[in-house]
Amino acid sequence: MDVPIYVTVIFLAIVVAMFYLVLAGLHHGLSRMGHPARKRLMLFTILGLAGWFALLAFLSHIGFLKQFDKMPPRMFLALLIPLIFIIIFVNRKFSDRLLEHIPGYWIVYAQVFRLPLEMVLWLLFVEHILPIQMTFEGYNFDVLTALTAPAIGYFYSQKQSIPKSVAIGWNIGGIILVAVIVTIAILSFPTPFRQFMNEPSNTVVAYIPYVWLPGFLVPVAILLHLLSLKQLMKRS
Repeated sequence: MDVPIYVTVIFLAIVVAMFYLVLAGLHHGLSRMGHPARKRLMLFTILGLAGWFALLAFLSHIGFLKQFDKMPPRMFLALLIPLIFIIIFVNRKFSDRLLEHIPGYWIVYAQVFRLPLEMVLWLLFVEHILPIQMTFEGYNFDVLTALTAPAIGYFYSQKQSIPKSVAIGWNIGGIILVAVIVTIAILSFPTPFRQFMNEPSNTVVAYIPYVWLPGFLVPVAILLHLLSLKQLMKRS
């Protein structure tokens, strides 16, 4: 797939930045906890993420994820597997203890990464690689989460300056926006249940490195919302 190099460079920069932020947040929490196995947990996380990145790249390279004629589409695995791990992680006691040592506004600020990501999607549309409904010119309003994250994060950091209900509503709204664009993406796949018939269809996410969009960046956005909600629910 002929994607301009500068678009791919921007996308890879976002992936690297979020990879670093995930590890930095985990390291900060483990260090503040004084967890005795923090080095081993960090190594396990790094290897696990790197292995997942490599597996997605391999499955894309051999064409496995590009088989949209198979039912269900193989691309579902790229999103489903990390979501399973996220649900398990969020529901463990370990995540409770970890969140006690990570500032809530950090998690909110991290959602700003969705702004440059939306720009990448728009650039792919301009290059006739992605359908318009997956951009902010179509039905993708996920950019609203990124635009409001700095204000929510700032007021969140000021202790009682923002009602808990507002922060909870913002997170729920962010999850809904992710769910909407994921649904649109699926309905734009060249599959028998495709609903958006305009061209091009949504196939770029099956190619390296864009396979890391559903396989990493989307799950990270959901994870951040769930962790923020968990923190807020426990806040007095």
